[in-house]
Amino acid sequence: MVRTFSTGIILSLVVVLTLFVSSAMAQTKLGGSVTFRDDGANAGAKLVTSLTGLQTGIAYEGQLWSADGQSSVNVGALTIAVDGSASNTYVDPDGASLQGKYDHYVIIDPSGTIVYADSIPSVSSSSINSVMTTDALGLRDNVSAALAFAEAADAATTLSDQQSAANDVLGVIASIVAHADSVIAAADEINLSAAAELDVAAAAKSASSNAADAKTGALQAQANANTLIAATGVSDYGTKIQVQNMKVGLSNADASAKLAYTDAQNMAAFIPVLGASPVFVAAAPEVGDGMVPLVAWMAMALGLVFVATSGFLISRKRALVS
Repeated sequence: MVRTFSTGIILSLVVVLTLFVSSAMAQTKLGGSVTFRDDGANAGAKLVTSLTGLQTGIAYEGQLWSADGQSSVNVGALTIAVDGSASNTYVDPDGASLQGKYDHYVIIDPSGTIVYADSIPSVSSSSINSVMTTDALGLRDNVSAALAFAEAADAATTLSDQQSAANDVLGVIASIVAHADSVIAAADEINLSAAAELDVAAAAKSASSNAADAKTGALQAQANANTLIAATGVSDYGTKIQVQNMKVGLSNADASAKLAYTDAQNMAAFIPVLGASPVFVAAAPEVGDGMVPLVAWMAMALGLVFVATSGFLISRKRALVS
């Protein structure tokens, strides 16, 4: 009897582990990503899909869902090429940040069944939207404005015009530094809170680094602008060199600020997973990704092992007693 029960335990474990492995293998991610971008005027108002690995011949559609699952929007059919790559662009008609309204992206088949899905970590979603639409955007725009002033100084033919443009540069530096510091602080926090989401954490780390570089370039330009304003003649302190260095510092800052803005948007990128489903706010765990089915299988496997082991011990005890 004990031997028979032991055989049953082994068979049960084999079945459970087989199902577990099959589930793990099913967690296949598509190549590419689905990212929020600005529409030319509004941060996060455009959703750009660029994926690979989809089956050809199937009319897939993309959808965005809110964190609580109460609202959604169909972002359109995916145009699938013969190699399985897919593309699509959707723009919010009101110019609102899509990321501010939706945390989940799903791909459905013609029957309406969710085939692929991915979600932004709920613990970081609001922070990501704030960085994207406020500080990273503000950093990019303020650096761009300062660079325009530096270019005006470079084109100026008189010291007074150069100094006027330098004053304009100084008027923007404080905002650049403030936005850069806010991006760094928020990105570092997101990097920690969403550390398990490798794509999110990598984008956050990059955003922090690029924002720091933008700040460094702006502070270099600030020093050059102050030296230029203190000059009393065209040759004082090498005024032309100060103008050129101010422009170089802000040019470098401009490139870094643009990268930081892109990084902020990439923190909210979706990489759809086969077989995954959205996990809404009211459900647990908070992050709806491909690991959710695995957790369920693990819980079931442990439960069966516990039940089977308990039964075996009880049976063995009875056999010894008898």
